[in-house]
Amino acid sequence: MARETSPVVAVGGQEMFELFYPGDDLGAVYTKESTTFRVFAPTALGVSVALYSSADAAVCYGIEMAPDCDGTWLATVPGDLAGMCYMYRVDLGGAVNEAVDPYAHALTANGVRGVIVDLDATNPEGWERDVRPPFAAPTDAIIYEAHVRDFTISPDANVRYPGKYLGMAARGCKGPGGISVGLDHLVELGVTHVHLMPIQDFASVDELDKDDYNWGYDPYHFFVPEGSYSIAPECAVARIIEVKKMVQSLHSAGLRVILDVVYNHTWSVEDSPLHMIVPSYYHRTDCAGRYTNGSGCGNELATDRPMVRKLILDSLRYWVEEYHVDGFRFDLMGLMDYDTVREIESRLYAVEPSLLLYGEPWAG
Repeated sequence: MARETSPVVAVGGQEMFELFYPGDDLGAVYTKESTTFRVFAPTALGVSVALYSSADAAVCYGIEMAPDCDGTWLATVPGDLAGMCYMYRVDLGGAVNEAVDPYAHALTANGVRGVIVDLDATNPEGWERDVRPPFAAPTDAIIYEAHVRDFTISPDANVRYPGKYLGMAARGCKGPGGISVGLDHLVELGVTHVHLMPIQDFASVDELDKDDYNWGYDPYHFFVPEGSYSIAPECAVARIIEVKKMVQSLHSAGLRVILDVVYNHTWSVEDSPLHMIVPSYYHRTDCAGRYTNGSGCGNELATDRPMVRKLILDSLRYWVEEYHVDGFRFDLMGLMDYDTVREIESRLYAVEPSLLLYGEPWAG
């Protein structure tokens, strides 16, 4: 029996913070026959989907979304839309913001637009046979922390794709004197896990500038890999395929993969898709309405709010299920509320009991 729903439109104040949409269909749900869009925007007076044929094209056409349950808006567009770019246009009464879908699974270069993607088409050969290497207990873990770019960027590494996901996946590479480098070096060290510094899409580099550099602790989109580590950042599916190939190669070498994740802040407030769609919801403020800054980065995510917590849980599960990652290290975990951390633990262990979860026990 379908759950009874009652549309909620332009909800503000305390009522906004009590809304919760429990479904697993936020974002663009693709099939070859149609794509269904759902976005949480309880304060909006109207929402539409703007579809584009490419990253820099004018609008192909706009589809009005209908208010649905629990502060969400919904629209279904017929046809095979794989590869189309899209944005949400959110009427907030006095301003219409065009924002990237916070649940987008693919992006144009530098996260300018979301891209509708057929995820089945991004699986490398043998992906269905990828398995997690054996791991019995957290006390057995030997963890090597690595930055994707730094790990193979040296010319002495003799890697075909230096500084890229595919460079991290490469085997059989030798440095000066014939020493093993890259992935083979990690195998020789005897580590069990590779802890990758942030590879969720971040905003502090130009993905098209091969010399731009950052550690990546400036999150922009939580469901999409960073494009600067891809050999083709302008291609929306390339980074997805390459990350899967990297994980597959690490797994085949007997190494598990941990992602360093940043859920304590976003790279900015005003330019964040979260804020552009639902102002004053996703970030903490003090009693004077000023953004709190326990992160030291200018803002904090309000992890205790229902739809912020859901975004965190949904994205973590997505990385486990879609990319086969084996654990997470939480940056500034002390800024996350206790209930969210406990729910992360219970939800993720229900998906994969062998995951390794840990984080920084401080708050900036």
